[in-house]
Amino acid sequence: MKITIKNDQITIFLLSFLLTVINSLTFTNNVISLGLALCETLTILFFVMRVDYKNFIIYYLLFSSTTIESSLFTLRSHSYERYSFFRLPIIAYYHLFFFMVILYFLIRITRRKSAFNNKRDAKWISILVLGFIMTFVSYLSNDNGVYEIQGMFRFSIIDAYETVWLIFYALLIFYAFDNEKSFVYTFKDLSVSMMIGISLGGIVLYLLGNFSQWTSTTMYLVCPIAFFYTPALMLLCFEKKQGLFYLCIGIICAIIQTKYSVGIPGAFWLFLLTVLILFYAKLFRNIRLSSKRPLFTFLAILSIIAIPIAYSFISDTLNPNSSYSSFKLSTLVSLFTFNSGFNSWYIALGSSVGIRVEQIINVFIEVFKKPLALLFGKGFGGTSLKYWGIYNWNDYGSVFPDLQINARVYSSFLTGIVEIIINYGMIGIIFLYRYIKDGIIELFRKNGSWMFVVGVYWLLVFLYFYNSMMIGLVWLCVGAYEMKKIDSFQNGS
Repeated sequence: MKITIKNDQITIFLLSFLLTVINSLTFTNNVISLGLALCETLTILFFVMRVDYKNFIIYYLLFSSTTIESSLFTLRSHSYERYSFFRLPIIAYYHLFFFMVILYFLIRITRRKSAFNNKRDAKWISILVLGFIMTFVSYLSNDNGVYEIQGMFRFSIIDAYETVWLIFYALLIFYAFDNEKSFVYTFKDLSVSMMIGISLGGIVLYLLGNFSQWTSTTMYLVCPIAFFYTPALMLLCFEKKQGLFYLCIGIICAIIQTKYSVGIPGAFWLFLLTVLILFYAKLFRNIRLSSKRPLFTFLAILSIIAIPIAYSFISDTLNPNSSYSSFKLSTLVSLFTFNSGFNSWYIALGSSVGIRVEQIINVFIEVFKKPLALLFGKGFGGTSLKYWGIYNWNDYGSVFPDLQINARVYSSFLTGIVEIIINYGMIGIIFLYRYIKDGIIELFRKNGSWMFVVGVYWLLVFLYFYNSMMIGLVWLCVGAYEMKKIDSFQNGS
């Protein structure tokens, strides 16, 4: 199927806008939400049956990015039964996993003459195989007593499921890029159109007052979690003819989220800091090198003017006791405050950041205590004990599932960094080092790929969390092509 970029961009924009608004306003109505979910699922199934891999990866991204995935941020409960693209009656979201795997092998069977990078595919699938082998070894050796903990295997299944899902979606994207070089730019433009639709949808929802009240001072914007990424749109002011439009939309969405988070304010503040570093690095480089200095000077002035406007909008947010979002901001600020000694600095981090730091440290201790785990990891659902730390890991209903708290054996970690290290050991550490290094280089490189940087952020922070934030993986793939490092990226080296 030949894709007409202009028409498809308009279609994707309109669909993303409408689905963002409709899903957010009707997610508690099971009749409407189930009807939408069935239509979306049948659309995806249609593309699988036609082996239409391009439209599959486009519309999978569209439907996943515009759904309300987590009832925790909308109704303050995981137990509320509601339907969405990721939750159908009985089968939940497992059908999407099978759709992805089936489509990959259908392409293999029906399009044997197409361009396949067998070396790349073999390396990424070997990562899956290694994960399964080390999972078997961990249970066979009863590592940390996992074999004796009833129900622990469920977390290994979830880990494996998420890894297979991500890798096969990435392989489908790679295949599409390999077989039509221009598709990488088509997909990039379509993903931007989606984010514009989601951002405008989020602004409409904000104006309609579509909030979830958590406390007297804390409200979340009921909106797809992918709205989280919208501040990155301001980076497009350096690439697109309508640069001022993208800049304004990105700033507006950033300001909205400083007061009304979509549910993950701590990660948002760190993401916004990353976006601002990228923005000002590109801005001052363009002022210095571009012949369009008046334009970029104007953009600089506009962005600086936006700061006091944002300040007045979020003045209460700067008070750490005014809301959960403000507390997260004060925690982020404390990361860079070292004038009171290590102990005071560490305590000032708060439990949310502190527990994440402790998880990284304890997982390193865990794998270094066990040579085989150090080399190859512990496989899916790899576990660690708590060896060091001052924060409470055993707060029921908070950080870890009750089963892991009762056993004092932990597996459901909070960042992609920890999951990669515990699952793959030294292989995962090398993998992280290379991506972090490339991400830092792109952060400050002339014409660096901002999409790759955002993708690395997704890898380190989210990874297995929130399937509706899959656009992070998409931008990681697109950014790798922009960097002209696709060979090393695809080959997993």
